[in-house]
Amino acid sequence: MLVIGIIIIGLGIIAVLAGIAGGIVTMIKELQQRAEKGRSFGLADLPTEFLKALTAFLKAIVKAPAWIALIFIGILLIVIGARMTV
Repeated sequence: MLVIGIIIIGLGIIAVLAGIAGGIVTMIKELQQRAEKGRSFGLADLPTEFLKALTAFLKAIVKAPAWIALIFIGILLIVIGARMTV
């Protein structure tokens, strides 16, 4: 049972990381589209743009239900695997 729990935890971690990576890729694509439109920013605007990037990341996660599902499934697998190892 311990080995199966560890395997399930590993699968859960992979699913969570894949979900986060999918959100980041979507966010980067949105930022590239903004850059192509000529809307860039300087060093003084960095804190504001960082917050905008975080907001874009959250919007990207919301727009990509497959990635959200991966994150939730991954968390669920981690919890199930952790309960199996106890």
